[in-house]
Amino acid sequence: MTAGTIYYPARHAETLLRFYRDYASDLADDVTVPYWKDVNALTADYVVTAGSKLTTANRALDTASSHRAAFDKAPSTFQIDRSDAKAFQSDAAAWVQTWTTQSTTIAGDDAALTAAGGKLRDQQWLTVIRKGSLDSASGRIDHAHKAMDAARTIAMDRQAEGKFLVAYANFLNDIETFITKEQGGDPLGALAAASQLPADADKAVSLTGDPQFPSELGAYMRSVATVAKDLVDYLNAVTKGDTAAAKSLQAKTNDDINAGKLIDISHVPTKVDEFYRPYIDAYHKELALAAGG
Repeated sequence: MTAGTIYYPARHAETLLRFYRDYASDLADDVTVPYWKDVNALTADYVVTAGSKLTTANRALDTASSHRAAFDKAPSTFQIDRSDAKAFQSDAAAWVQTWTTQSTTIAGDDAALTAAGGKLRDQQWLTVIRKGSLDSASGRIDHAHKAMDAARTIAMDRQAEGKFLVAYANFLNDIETFITKEQGGDPLGALAAASQLPADADKAVSLTGDPQFPSELGAYMRSVATVAKDLVDYLNAVTKGDTAAAKSLQAKTNDDINAGKLIDISHVPTKVDEFYRPYIDAYHKELALAAGG
């Protein structure tokens, strides 16, 4: 007998052969068909499970992409040279509301993408047949997350920008009210309106430190706040009949106004746009990649 070979006597071989033949017959009757049915069913489970994951992922991606139009149309023109304070107040309030809504939408889209991305990685042994499609969807979701990160930064900073615009619009409305009362022969009403100027100006100043605003905007608003305080002090001196103080404050006010005129804020809107440009480009680029572009 050759080493390593199992030796069966002839009668044992015949017995094993007969057993195998009978067993195979039983297997064909009792096992083979159900077995293949189970395999087919399991294969179907692979396809259905993977298909469900891909459908969820595509739905999350499509939803995020569908919100781009509203995002791009949200207010984004920074302008403080407005002649109608009431309209400015309304527009500023709408600005804040719009970008608050955008933030909520972005958060919802990002959460849906996170959930869909997590499902793509669940029970990977069940989805090995469509691994390529699932990996592709996972990569697209990663791009969509990057788009949402950029959009979130834009929306948060735009909200802060809107809050500044609200404060500045309120300041301009104080001025309009003051002028209307003064010209209408209502000195007490004019003084009451003017008394609101320093607080609203200071509020606007406190909101100019955000990164989208260039330094000259803060310098200009500090100048405006100084003039507002000068005006209130001057009016109080006039009301009290303190001629000397009124004359001194009038000169100071004129000097502070002239100093403010030296601050060039004509490029502020352009610089604000430049701040957002990399984030906007990233949002558009990553959203296009998420769509398979």
